[in-house]
Amino acid sequence: MEFHLTTRDPFHSDFCRTEGDITQVIYRTICPYKVKNRRGTINKVIPKDPNSSVVNLRDEFERIGEVDFRVFDPSIITFRGKAEGSGTLFRRGKAGWLSLDRIFTGPDGREYRWVLGSVKPTLYVNDEAKTKVAKFNPKGFSARSAPATLVVYPEGEQMVDLIVVMLVYIEIKRRDHHS
Repeated sequence: MEFHLTTRDPFHSDFCRTEGDITQVIYRTICPYKVKNRRGTINKVIPKDPNSSVVNLRDEFERIGEVDFRVFDPSIITFRGKAEGSGTLFRRGKAGWLSLDRIFTGPDGREYRWVLGSVKPTLYVNDEAKTKVAKFNPKGFSARSAPATLVVYPEGEQMVDLIVVMLVYIEIKRRDHHS
């Protein structure tokens, strides 16, 4: 499953799917830049009926998540009405405080690992096989670059909403670290 973003920033963009010649916004993220009290909201399009296809969706949205970024305290991530501190939701990789990786337990009870990298955050199952779950590909700097994309592999299709909410948090943390 691939989403094309309308900007290079997954925290302030529309995530779109295309089928044939029809493109539909599926997620809308809004996170205005603020030094203090920055809040990101993640909204998902509401289908007319639960069995609808991309073509039958309308541009009415429901809020599925929020991220309240904190400078000195853990950020608060809210998903489907449940709020958790980033320090509770995630743990760091083996390098402890030096690690940029973030590990969490998914809705299926398995552990997943966000590997932030210097440019492309990638989500894996946190086991020996390291199965790829999702990958964010940012837009290049050239005007002719391909748009930013979020690719969700079959392993992650049961938790796409959660991946989008976490990407908003992960990408801001990754950029803050590298700036």
